[in-house]
Amino acid sequence: MAKLAVIGSGIVGQATGKGFIAKGHDVVFCDINQEVLARLKREGHTVCLPDLLEREIGVEAFFLTVSTPTVDGKIQLGFLEGAVANLGSVLKNRNGYCIVVIRSTVPSGTTRGKFIPLLEKYSGKKAGEDFGVCMNPEYLRENRNEEDFKNPWL
Repeated sequence: MAKLAVIGSGIVGQATGKGFIAKGHDVVFCDINQEVLARLKREGHTVCLPDLLEREIGVEAFFLTVSTPTVDGKIQLGFLEGAVANLGSVLKNRNGYCIVVIRSTVPSGTTRGKFIPLLEKYSGKKAGEDFGVCMNPEYLRENRNEEDFKNPWL
């Protein structure tokens, strides 16, 4: 099975990571919220802060499940932009191909127009050659998130 990193360990990140664990994958949860990481660690999960993500050897796919709140009807991408830039820095020192999966809510065209250029800028590498990028929209209901991951309703 694969080693995966879930960057952003809120509702979507935990449902995603725990769903992959249930399928036999090795998952590390990454977040800036130390309380969330402490709870996940107490549950027996592997965790790390973003600045320690580069120490996680062998990760084949990075799932970005960072919060994208809406303010005055507009999606705020600041948290996700920071996570993408940090991941680009992690990719800079990695050997081997990996996949970056955007699983946060973003407007159409954002992955190609904003996040791929950020990853390339901070990694010094080329998407499609040195690493892959894809979009995986989430349709998880807050009160049924883990069940929805295992058995999608949409």
